Amino acid sequence: MFESLIDLLMFRQGGETDNHTSQPVVTLGSVVWGVLLRTALITIGWIYLVYELELFDNWWLGIFFIWLLALFPGYTQYRTFEKRIEKLSDSTLCGSCRHYRPQGQLCAILDEHVSTDHIPCEGSAWEPRAVYDTGD
Repeated sequence: MFESLIDLLMFRQGGETDNHTSQPVVTLGSVVWGVLLRTALITIGWIYLVYELELFDNWWLGIFFIWLLALFPGYTQYRTFEKRIEKLSDSTLCGSCRHYRPQGQLCAILDEHVSTDHIPCEGSAWEPRAVYDTGD
């Protein structure tokens, strides 16, 4: 539990090892949750500092800290996640299946995470993704 909290706060990189495990560390939801959690903590801390040190004229510093410590690291983590998912989609049968949801690295029909070592349906429920299919 404590390790999971640190992963969220520090935006730890899941890396290529997430493509080989059945429970990935970084998903789109974990990136969004990390941004929200950090933004909330920074906002609470900034409000405390503003009232304690009377920094009412320096409100813009709070926005800068949110960008620097929450939004920008979240964006870089998201870009890393996108690249990793693209490699996973290209290297597995699930990447071309209509039931595959890349945002969660998930097979929607069986509700299981996909990895290069684990294809949930073993290919029996595979259906080709249509050209016009957006994956929804």
